[in-house]
Amino acid sequence: MYKRAKLAVIGAAIIIVGALLAHFTHYATIILSLSLGFIILVGGQYLAMWLGGKLINPVPTSPVVPLSTIIAIQFIPLLAIIGVISTFTWRRTGTSLPGALICGLLVTW
Repeated sequence: MYKRAKLAVIGAAIIIVGALLAHFTHYATIILSLSLGFIILVGGQYLAMWLGGKLINPVPTSPVVPLSTIIAIQFIPLLAIIGVISTFTWRRTGTSLPGALICGLLVTW
């Protein structure tokens, strides 16, 4: 009897988690599509730093270019937040204008 109750709880948990994942798949897709480029850039720079001891510098005469990696780190959570806000407002209102205005205010703040 205990085994059946345990299996029922596990089955219910799997169903609930599956429903939540299906609901937020759209949000995850938007977040990844917006921030994946910066994730790859920052990940590649840090991988090069850990393996070789220095950042990738496409312009060897300029020592400032690798510092843009530090600036790029802040865009990952910013683009994730923008993705959530724009997707939420688009689903609620059916138009992209409110989300664009809110995201524009957030980015310029």
